Amino acid sequence: AILEADIQRLRVLGRLARRGRKTVAPGLARELADTARDRLRLQAANRGADRDPALCRRSRGRRIERGRGRASAVARNKESCVTGIVDGHHHIWRQADLAWLSGPMQPRIFGPYEPIRRDYPIQEYLDDLKGSGVTRSVYVQTNWPNGQFEDEAAWVQQTADEHGWPHALVAYADFSVDDVRPQLDRLKRYPLVRGVRMQLHWHENPLYRFAARPDLCGDPVIRRNVGHLADYGWSFDLQVFAPQMAGAAGLAAACPDVTFILQHAGMLEDLSPQGRAAWRAGMARLAQCPNVVSKLSGL
Repeated sequence: AILEADIQRLRVLGRLARRGRKTVAPGLARELADTARDRLRLQAANRGADRDPALCRRSRGRRIERGRGRASAVARNKESCVTGIVDGHHHIWRQADLAWLSGPMQPRIFGPYEPIRRDYPIQEYLDDLKGSGVTRSVYVQTNWPNGQFEDEAAWVQQTADEHGWPHALVAYADFSVDDVRPQLDRLKRYPLVRGVRMQLHWHENPLYRFAARPDLCGDPVIRRNVGHLADYGWSFDLQVFAPQMAGAAGLAAACPDVTFILQHAGMLEDLSPQGRAAWRAGMARLAQCPNVVSKLSGL
């Protein structure tokens, strides 16, 4: 799915502007979602800032101004059009690097995956993009072996140097160690890095479970290490299920200078009335956090 990351950020910032507040937006927003430098107008009728009902309703004639690593909404005289489309979450890979794509098939929350058990290089991704209007993209880590986190970043950086895509990288680091900063210092060597993801989602069904336990968002070591991202100007890709969202809101509150990017709109997977209600309640809780935004994907 194509993610209009810049539109999502404008919506959130517009809402906060009405409350007279600011939200942390490290260099991530400038480099990932500021597509204005390309000046490419979108073709879809609802993709202009002056045509999107929610954006017009929430921004109330304000524009986004960035400075010193923060972003705030200030008054403006007229709406401008959002330009370009950013694919804010995609992958490329070599199958040999990923044990989960090479080992035995097993049930996964995203369903059968036999068709993707192969290499997926950047050129094929670019071919798939043709005609979509996407002008930039953000690579998100794909679970190489933990000890090879820098190898993954180096490979993606080399790919971008050779092909011009992707334009940003969300890398992996292990935030459960006593001090994550040595890992972050290694990632800092790669200019493409804009954020980090360690998947915290835990499910009562072991087949869908990724994290070791459900309450990692409240772990003091995790919170301390995620807070260090502010010193690097990087975001944290937040991946949790609905029952974990209250804890995720606590994590965001504990790290107010870090921008959290919720993965896949909160990964709604329980489609029962009770499941949907829990997801809505969790999303409402996260929406109260000024430093949390969401990817419009996985729907």
